[in-house]
Amino acid sequence: MPRYFRQKKSEQLIRENIRLKNDFIANVSHELRSPLFSILGFTSTLLRDRDELDHETIGEFLGIIHEESRRLSSLIEDVLTISRIDSGKVAYKKSALDPAAIVDSACKSLKIRAEERHIELFLDLYGSNLLVYADPDALKQVAVNLISNAIKFTSEGGKVSVTLSKNHDTMVLAVDDNGSGIPEKDLERIFEKFYRAR
Repeated sequence: MPRYFRQKKSEQLIRENIRLKNDFIANVSHELRSPLFSILGFTSTLLRDRDELDHETIGEFLGIIHEESRRLSSLIEDVLTISRIDSGKVAYKKSALDPAAIVDSACKSLKIRAEERHIELFLDLYGSNLLVYADPDALKQVAVNLISNAIKFTSEGGKVSVTLSKNHDTMVLAVDDNGSGIPEKDLERIFEKFYRAR
């Protein structure tokens, strides 16, 4: 290969690596902001309305803050060990769990964010105690990402519906909103690592 083309190829690879790095930083920032915003939202409510909230509500809020703090810690740990992901050595801690409890917890952690934007957040969970084999933190992270994105891109006064249903031996999590949606030109790329619609 002539030197000119080798140089062009090298420059192209450098630009692609820079783009991937920037996309990775943006993605990590997004992942860390989700639990952090929940913590800030619930603590702000506790500080502002602590004399008006009943004991049960305060306990529920503190439980959510604790859970989101634990998830934030787990996310930070994931960032610190990101090299294991690249090497294919990342290990998920799978166990038999009820996905309904995970999805319900995800919705509760985003309740205040939805209320702040006057968005109705509907939750419809399949009634059976069907267990799946998964990593609880990873599953909650997926649910939170989907639901928080739906809230983020839905106009004030809109609606977000979260449904967990059974299809034969498979559990299906669906998040519907009446926001602007994903541009058609970006649909084929939504599963690319770190890709974001422009």
